[in-house]
Amino acid sequence: MPYYISDKQDDCSGWATVKVEKGMPKTLGCHTSKAGAISQMVALSLAEKIEPGGEYGKRKAGGKKAVIVDIDDTLIHAGRRIDKTYNYVESLNVDVLLVTGRPESTRDATTKLLNYVDISYNRLYMNPGSSANSNSFKKAKAEELLKTYDIVLAIENNPDARRGYADLGISTKDPAKLPMVEDSSNRAVAVYKPTQGMKVAAARALRWKEEGKATGAGTPVGWGRATDIVQGRSMSLSVVKRMYSFFSRHEVDKKGKDFHNTSNPSNGRIMWDAWGGDSGFTWSSGIVDRESNKQRNLMSDVVARANNRAEKIMATLRKINGLKPISETRVSDAEFEIRAVGDKLTFTGYAAVFNSDSQPLPFIERIAPGAFKRSLQSRNDVKLLWNHDSGEPLASTRSGTMRLVEDSKGLRVEAELAPTTRGKDLSILMQRGDIDKMSFGFNVQSDSWSPDGNVRTLESVRLLEVSIVTFPAYESSVAQVRSLDDIDTEKLSDALLALEISDSLTPDQAGLLENVIKQMTKGEIGSVEPVETVVQVESEPEVNLLVLKQLKHELEGKML
Repeated sequence: MPYYISDKQDDCSGWATVKVEKGMPKTLGCHTSKAGAISQMVALSLAEKIEPGGEYGKRKAGGKKAVIVDIDDTLIHAGRRIDKTYNYVESLNVDVLLVTGRPESTRDATTKLLNYVDISYNRLYMNPGSSANSNSFKKAKAEELLKTYDIVLAIENNPDARRGYADLGISTKDPAKLPMVEDSSNRAVAVYKPTQGMKVAAARALRWKEEGKATGAGTPVGWGRATDIVQGRSMSLSVVKRMYSFFSRHEVDKKGKDFHNTSNPSNGRIMWDAWGGDSGFTWSSGIVDRESNKQRNLMSDVVARANNRAEKIMATLRKINGLKPISETRVSDAEFEIRAVGDKLTFTGYAAVFNSDSQPLPFIERIAPGAFKRSLQSRNDVKLLWNHDSGEPLASTRSGTMRLVEDSKGLRVEAELAPTTRGKDLSILMQRGDIDKMSFGFNVQSDSWSPDGNVRTLESVRLLEVSIVTFPAYESSVAQVRSLDDIDTEKLSDALLALEISDSLTPDQAGLLENVIKQMTKGEIGSVEPVETVVQVESEPEVNLLVLKQLKHELEGKML
């Protein structure tokens, strides 16, 4: 076995001459210089007439990082994925190279199994010869891979194969000794215990199998799942999802012959119970629904946070450039419906009607169905006002006193009027029909024009507020010169979202954020003094310049 040198030995502060024993480098001599370690390595190698091994663990310069992983009893056991190994491999965030002693002739069956148990990988290398020389094959393949990849680790249950990898300077781990990984919230990976009802169903399926009633039923994965359930073994979320997928696909089997015949059950019934039966279906679907809701809520919060940051930044950019917010208003017949419930007065009406021609602006304008969809999903607070006066709020989405819904007709408003003097007066005027119109304030996100320029269609808008109004006034800032045309709020929100949840940005997103940073600091971010107070923009959201500095550092980190 070759001798190596290494500067990473815990028992040596300098360079060490080492020899690999039981898969680990053992220090033979400690030296103050690399040359001294090399001299001892060469002397020992000459004495045993073997080639010096060189620097232990040295990798292909610039090679892509990767991990070598065995399959049988390392990643898969009895047709089931070993989640402890899989979760650990996933946590490394490097390319996954499966190197297995399985013969090449079983590639189709192996790839089907890997797909079935939901294992992601980059390359699959299989033994072109017999399983008898699998350790030699694995070592030779690893030596070949080292010419292309930076192999950071090999995970292998066979100690002889681990020694072969170690001879090449590759660090190894026994899958039985892998640590439990943690998720992004620093909590142990969630596991779920099967219920008593699931155990009863799985035990019934195993009994049918012992009685010879399960001929041709199921796969090793299904029968392994039954054993796990009976023994009460915990299951990861990925396993629970696979169970739910199985039940969803096979629920149709309930309509088959003999599904409900427990004396001579159909194969469909046997495997339904093997996976936990009706109790397993209810259990797995409940877990999947809860986790899906968690992910949706988490993503919704992230999107709302990105939208909020984008709004704050845009408000400050307008202040810097001496612009007021570019907002527009439109009016429509509200078609109010008034309801009195006790002391509360509620109403419904339409702040906007789809595909309805506006009065000449001088052009004709229409609102396309779906124009408010993204704005409503952002969960930004929208207030109900009187004649667009922000000093007189009547209700709001955040307080729960107003609900906005985009239906087939338009933007439907359902609100409970505040019991203020203005609210009470409006309720009387609305019931009498003196006031019968609503309006909404918005920023244009996306629009299109007819070829002759006479018809404009609003395809996506950011909703700012809705108002009960007296007259159909069409004041707007459509003709205002837009000095911020190159910075779109929606695109800025998307870029901020990508910055938070992604490992990369598109060139357009990176350029947009760079532009924002330059405008926020006038190109001199390094000269901006740290501030303890918040810079307030009159009548607009507030923004902290320290947050923008952090944004710059985050952006630079993504662009390295």
